[in-house]
Amino acid sequence: MKIIYMEVDDELQEAILFALEAIENKERIENSIRTYSENWSYERIGKVEIIILSLGISELIMDLTPKKVIISEWVKLCDKHSSSQSAKFVNGILNTISENINNE
Repeated sequence: MKIIYMEVDDELQEAILFALEAIENKERIENSIRTYSENWSYERIGKVEIIILSLGISELIMDLTPKKVIISEWVKLCDKHSSSQSAKFVNGILNTISENINNE
């Protein structure tokens, strides 16, 4: 495997860290989504919402930013790229997970 090094700005570096965290904790994240998405099967949740939840949960796990800020930013992204209903759904799940993240 060839590793390529390149300079990246801070935002890209942060995005890469979230993606790597999501990959590393894929099973934990999926289990959290399944557990806290009451009345919704995992398979019914849209791809945009799954991606936003996965990256949001990754950021919650990393615990580098206040939880309310993390949730707010991911909910805004969901509202922009999906729907306001989806944003409410994502907000509810991320809020619940943020309250329980250290217990998992």
